[in-house]
Amino acid sequence: MKKIIYFTLSFTFLISCNVKETKEYKALLNKNNELKVIIDSLENTSENRFLKANNLFKSKNYEEAIIAFEIFIKNYKDSYYYPKAKKNLSISKTRFKNIEIEKERKERLKFKIFKESNPVKIDSISIKAYGFNFTNEFTFDRYDDTYHYRKAERGNKFLSFDVTITSEKKDPNLPLFYIYVFEKNKLKRLSRLKGMSYEFYKWEDYGTYLGNYSDYSNDFSRTKRIRFDVGEQLQVSKYRGKEIYLVVSKKEKASRQSTRIGNPEIEYSPYSIDIDIPEILDIETFEKNFILVRRLK
Repeated sequence: MKKIIYFTLSFTFLISCNVKETKEYKALLNKNNELKVIIDSLENTSENRFLKANNLFKSKNYEEAIIAFEIFIKNYKDSYYYPKAKKNLSISKTRFKNIEIEKERKERLKFKIFKESNPVKIDSISIKAYGFNFTNEFTFDRYDDTYHYRKAERGNKFLSFDVTITSEKKDPNLPLFYIYVFEKNKLKRLSRLKGMSYEFYKWEDYGTYLGNYSDYSNDFSRTKRIRFDVGEQLQVSKYRGKEIYLVVSKKEKASRQSTRIGNPEIEYSPYSIDIDIPEILDIETFEKNFILVRRLK
């Protein structure tokens, strides 16, 4: 070690004297490089590698300990410390997993403070949601003995439900519903940006569905209360066992519009979306933008 210090000091001195072209400088440079190789080789012995990994283990830095033990096991299979490294790697993985589970449990409790609100009152309207279901078919637009539906893609399901909306206004905008899932200590949006689809529950007959004449039961200018179907498909197998949060936006709305293609001739959909929240990390963001309607699994 004294030699290393001596050469390092000498090397520093020569640099400061600007004598890089001298034989002495070049000799010291070569010696310095040789000593670096020796130091690196000493640091990379199986014993030192194990001690570094084990120090991380003892300090409960399990995430880094796992990486260090895995490198050790890969490169030093003949080492005396190999069995101990394998044992401590297994313990590190178990403890790290338990820490992550506990961390997620605490984060989940953070969002548990929100109570389900149903019915929901926003502005001049009241929304009552019911009949929550994961299904292969999203059904809507009923008339006579006929109904329309969308079939989920292979491996997907529709989350669908009915809503009865009561409005004091004659042309209200309807709050958008979104699906979030609790995953990795946060709420992650599964819904598309423009929210879940609003569809009319039923029509008086085929003629009103086609728009040949008005159906007053689906027009807020004629009635205070209209029943809708709301639905969106998602890959439920990917989120099996996780908590699904069905929320309604305080700000984003769907408006009544005329459709150019297909039937019926009217629909409720957003013109634009001002707020894009793909992830909710804290209570403040949730409270500012959403109301919890239902927790599902």
